Amino acid sequence: MRRFVETLVGVVLAAAMTALGQGLYPVWLLAWLAPLPLLILGLRRGWLHAGLAALVAVSLGRVPFAAFLLHALGMPPAVAAAIVIVPAVVVAAGVLLVRALALHGAPWSGVLAFPAAMVAAEYAASSGPDGTAGVLAYSQMECLPVLQVASVAGVWGISFLLGFAAAGLAVGLHRRDGRMVVVVAATVLAVFAWGGWREADGVARESAAMRVGQAATAESSASIAQVISGDAAGAGAILDAYEEEVDALAHAGAQVVVLPEEIVGVPAGAEGPVRDRFSRMAARDHVTLVAGARVVDTPQGRNVAMVFAPTGDLVGTYVKEHLVPGFEIPRLAPGSELLVMDEPVRAGVAICKDMDFPDPARRYAAAAVDLLLVPAWDFHDDGWLHGRMAIMRGVELGLPMVRSAQGGMLTVSDAFGRVLAQTVTGDATARHVTDVPVGHVATLYGRFGDWCAKLAFSVLGGVLVRLIWVLRVSRDRARSVRDRG
Repeated sequence: MRRFVETLVGVVLAAAMTALGQGLYPVWLLAWLAPLPLLILGLRRGWLHAGLAALVAVSLGRVPFAAFLLHALGMPPAVAAAIVIVPAVVVAAGVLLVRALALHGAPWSGVLAFPAAMVAAEYAASSGPDGTAGVLAYSQMECLPVLQVASVAGVWGISFLLGFAAAGLAVGLHRRDGRMVVVVAATVLAVFAWGGWREADGVARESAAMRVGQAATAESSASIAQVISGDAAGAGAILDAYEEEVDALAHAGAQVVVLPEEIVGVPAGAEGPVRDRFSRMAARDHVTLVAGARVVDTPQGRNVAMVFAPTGDLVGTYVKEHLVPGFEIPRLAPGSELLVMDEPVRAGVAICKDMDFPDPARRYAAAAVDLLLVPAWDFHDDGWLHGRMAIMRGVELGLPMVRSAQGGMLTVSDAFGRVLAQTVTGDATARHVTDVPVGHVATLYGRFGDWCAKLAFSVLGGVLVRLIWVLRVSRDRARSVRDRG
């Protein structure tokens, strides 16, 4: 009975902390603690018992997120089920690796096995249509010292740190190994100290600033229908509303105005009237204007962001690179080219889901831009998390970011992940003007890319070899004991 109660308590705690620590509004500390009950159970119970406990706990913890995907995105049930089950299998496998290695005389290999398995699985999944969505590192967006790890090792470094801390603490406590606990605690404290110093030092060095305006009108079924259809009759009212917002932002001193993704739909070949309206807005208010639109065409249209100079001239058109399955695939065709503007500051333009992936942000950093401008469109409940995923790209690559999302938030962040302005959008018109510190801060991640994820594969391979060796030695010893008996 005691074992059952211990297991039940461990599963419930792990499931609750997984749901709260890795959800749409994650509590960063709980993401550190969530694996701990499962790792402790793994070291105290049989392998089948431990594996099943991990499967059940993580699956239950992922259900709320999967429910959101089913409801808001209309995701196929099979895909939502995979989002629940696959992470549970990865954590269960990691728990069993820790158990096998730690209980057979290789505790440090066990500690490294857990984060290596998680990061390897996350990196493999990132090549899919949703990129880095679901990566554990996004749970730390409110913890700025830990967030700075992304500037060195990307999201993979943060995920590795969390897994290392949980496994190290679990194994150290189980073995009553004070030195292991001290090493793990010292590592975590060192990361917090360095991250806090980096953030403070970087903020102190920020100087040049530019006034950027953002606005989003109230979302409605009529406006959504117009975007999808490209109906010219409905475009006028949408553009009138945004013209008022651009005027207001310009009068408040905005030099650049960033509007959301797909604020209006336009039939292919008939872009002229909409383009002219945007051009007049930019010229009349003497602002650089970034505006999203959908070009409706058969068989495939395009999701674009048009950039206009203060003279009204079209600087260029960016075509969204990473499209949302179901909503945009196969209706829209992806782009592949960057759009860099040089005035009033060297800036790159991307759209919404593009920020779920390391590229194109990494290519913009290589092109020496000093700012990222990102029109977006979220699904309300995911507005906070999806906006923070974009901010992560800024920390990885040392770039401030202006992200204007319909159905989400207008956000401005600096190169260190600080949110300088934030306004919820969707039910009513929202706008603000913010002084944005501009300038690229070179990072190790920007230079060396996904080195940490690739290293995780090597570590995982090494610990698997180590596992085979220690199991063989253990088997030989058992056989020797039997023979002597």
